[in-house]
Amino acid sequence: MTWFLARGLLLVQLLLLSSLVIAAAANFEAEAIPGAYIVEFADHLDNYEDAFFSELSTAEIPARLRLSLSSSVFKGASFHLGDIHDEQDEQRKIKQIASSKSVKKVFPMRKYSLPYERISTANEYQVHFSPKKIEQRTMGDDNFYSLHAMTGVDKLREEGFTGSGVRVAIIDTGIDYNHPDLGGCFGPGCKVGFGYDLVGDSYTGENEPVPDPDPYDNCGGHGTHVAGIIAASSNQQDYFTGVAPNVTLGAYRVMGCNGAVSNDVLIRAFAMAYESGADVITSSLGGSGGWSEEPLDVVVSNIVKAGIPCTVSAGNSGTMGPFHSSTPAGGIGATSVGSVDNKAYPMLLIPGTYIAGGIDSEFGWAPGILSNISEGIYQLYALTYNTSSADDACHDLPEEPSDLSEYIILIRRGGCSFSQKAGNAAARGAKHILFYNTQPGTNQAYVYAPGIEFAGMVPETQGHRWIALLEAGYKVHLTIRSPERAGLTIMEEPNYTTGGYMSTFSSWGPSYEVQTKPQISAPGGVIASTYPLAMGGYAVLSGTSMSCPYAAGAIALLLEARGKLDPATINNLLSTTATPESFHDGISEYPFLAPVPQQGAGLINIYNAVHATTLLSAPSLSFNDTANLLKNGGFTIKNTNPAAVTYEIAHTPSATFYTFTTQGSKSHFTKGHPPEMITRGAGLSFSTTEVTIQPGEQAFIHVSPILPFNMTIERIPVYSGYISINAANSENDESFSLPYLGVGSVLKEAPVLNKQHVFLTSTSRPGVPWASHYQFNIPPPNSTRAKYPGLLAPAVFAELKMGTALLRVDVQPVDVFPPNQTHIPRTRVTRVFKYSTEKVLGQEILGSIDGFPVRYVPGQNVAGAWHGKLSDGTYAPAGNYTFLVSALKIFGDPDNEEDYETIKTDVFGIWYE
Repeated sequence: MTWFLARGLLLVQLLLLSSLVIAAAANFEAEAIPGAYIVEFADHLDNYEDAFFSELSTAEIPARLRLSLSSSVFKGASFHLGDIHDEQDEQRKIKQIASSKSVKKVFPMRKYSLPYERISTANEYQVHFSPKKIEQRTMGDDNFYSLHAMTGVDKLREEGFTGSGVRVAIIDTGIDYNHPDLGGCFGPGCKVGFGYDLVGDSYTGENEPVPDPDPYDNCGGHGTHVAGIIAASSNQQDYFTGVAPNVTLGAYRVMGCNGAVSNDVLIRAFAMAYESGADVITSSLGGSGGWSEEPLDVVVSNIVKAGIPCTVSAGNSGTMGPFHSSTPAGGIGATSVGSVDNKAYPMLLIPGTYIAGGIDSEFGWAPGILSNISEGIYQLYALTYNTSSADDACHDLPEEPSDLSEYIILIRRGGCSFSQKAGNAAARGAKHILFYNTQPGTNQAYVYAPGIEFAGMVPETQGHRWIALLEAGYKVHLTIRSPERAGLTIMEEPNYTTGGYMSTFSSWGPSYEVQTKPQISAPGGVIASTYPLAMGGYAVLSGTSMSCPYAAGAIALLLEARGKLDPATINNLLSTTATPESFHDGISEYPFLAPVPQQGAGLINIYNAVHATTLLSAPSLSFNDTANLLKNGGFTIKNTNPAAVTYEIAHTPSATFYTFTTQGSKSHFTKGHPPEMITRGAGLSFSTTEVTIQPGEQAFIHVSPILPFNMTIERIPVYSGYISINAANSENDESFSLPYLGVGSVLKEAPVLNKQHVFLTSTSRPGVPWASHYQFNIPPPNSTRAKYPGLLAPAVFAELKMGTALLRVDVQPVDVFPPNQTHIPRTRVTRVFKYSTEKVLGQEILGSIDGFPVRYVPGQNVAGAWHGKLSDGTYAPAGNYTFLVSALKIFGDPDNEEDYETIKTDVFGIWYE
């Protein structure tokens, strides 16, 4: 989402610092592990693993098995090469292995790092508190929202559906099964009933995994939070009740306490989860992708094809704009899940009470870095009754009252720093301050002011309520208890701004193959759930890492209610019964529906999915681009009602958005969030707009798109909308919507490389253009100096506007020094000797630089340093060269040179010394 934990995963809103924090778009970094590889075996092999290693032994290629990846969903293994003399020797061996008849493909083993994650945990006194001290309270009874009321889960729970008999496997950081809300035990008969630790605490993604049978989460936290979203239950109250509290969870731990995870571990985890008999597999791990051919996407596709639904995070790259679908969400049939903001802000606060006008009420506060206050009753005093004041306490305070030491001072946040406000209050004797927020939620008050002993924060609604009482002439007295004795209280206040709308961090599709990504959306913004007991017990997090398991829990309810369903039917039901939401940019709502590439089908309504008596044959329609336009697609409506039903068919277009901004008359950078939108949507032509279908019968509806007019096709317009299917005379008055999308231009003509940002650079200042004809002095092959971190070497920088299925960086000679003259001055570049080149894509090249070509690259910045080594393991002679950067266009033929964009950098020279 990461992502690796949902690409970026998320930024966190936690515990005592409860406020909505938007997840940052984190680039998905994948570093190759030297000497480690994954091999996919050829389909014709029987004893493929034995045959492969036997063949290596016969060829005298030493290799050590790392992980057996042999399963019914993937035939392969990961291995370490042994006895490697140098990098050239390694490349030669891999080339020999890849040419073997027993091998379909060899992948470099890569490790995926967690993005930066802001974590705040409970204080020590709150770590081992009794669950009885966690209570749910609302900030007033009016406008209270329940998370499960957003999705219909509450109605299914009233009907008795809890996920009983369904097994849900979680691939994550493990689960703290000792948590009382997660059953308190592990194994048969427990809530966390099965699973495995594939890696161990010390695993970093590069070292050897140390597996064991116990998938306990004692240091990660993320997996425990995910588990609570699906299945938490408490004997004390219902707030920490997951979507399907009676499912049996499986925990497959793939992350250590620090570091990353390698792709072979992830492949193995998915296979183990599948082979365990899981009914649903969920993983919030992922990163930038957009292609269905990545190894992990292939494994997920195979599992779905075998009949097990997989929910995966859409990613947290919403600010990076369209065409940022993630991996493994690109898996065919995988359920990619976007995030919707919670309609309420849950906050974990210290409870207190107050009395005004003889009426006792409750409130909660979040402590700041100063929490030195004696238990007792304090009178509240406000400096101003203006709840819109932009500079409350930012200036010297009035002289009256002269002494504020006996009060708790109520101050509105904003206008200047906490410390400045506190300092001005301290000048009038104040010791205790409660700030009230200017938006839903609370934050930690960082106060450094002499004389101030206590500073906390209350939510905006609480501050306004107190100000109203004070302005009306009431005295307000607060009863403060020590945090150690008070424990924590769950409180909520309405999210009037973004509640129920798509989270701005949620990644936009579609995929580069114009698949509908995400398929659906679920609550993921500001979600309270369980956390390891050693890390505080509870947390509030945001991300598609949260919406993904929510959808998995919803699928568990669906399977309990309707019985065994294939993944295609599950996706169809979830999608066609979802609720499309209006577009919201994080500040304001717009008068049109959010585009399908942002929300998929919309917010799931699992109650409607369970009770649907009409089945549609597809979860969505993709009309592709204009070169591959699906001119006469459609879908089937099946009536499972006991009576005939007449269906009325119409559609509501969303706004069309542009993928690119403009610079002059040419397309330029990918647009971030929100992309520029035009209100012109597509039209649809139906074979009929009304059809009556008898019980058990079905009808096919032909659909043809009518593209929006007057679009700037160079900017890659993407249109979308929702086909409505309303049962006009059904007893339960059903209605459905079917999302559709398409690209209003030829994607093969879309620019992939940003020509202004493909250039020669250096290892000392990567990303900064380097001087033309500069002569780099680099170490000879196998020199120990080659590893020196301050080494100046040539590099190439390329900014990709869109993803590419194949990216090459080739070396083209300009002139070359004789191999026996490595000390020629920089100005002497005239002598040339014979060297061997090959013709690739119409260009004479010496070869590709080490590490290239690369496949299935998302739209991102790519940089590659070059120390003279070519991809075949040999080294280029000293001389002058240029880099040729070639990117295959979307839908391009990799064997056709005309289907590439190729840019040549400035000339540079290398010599070895």
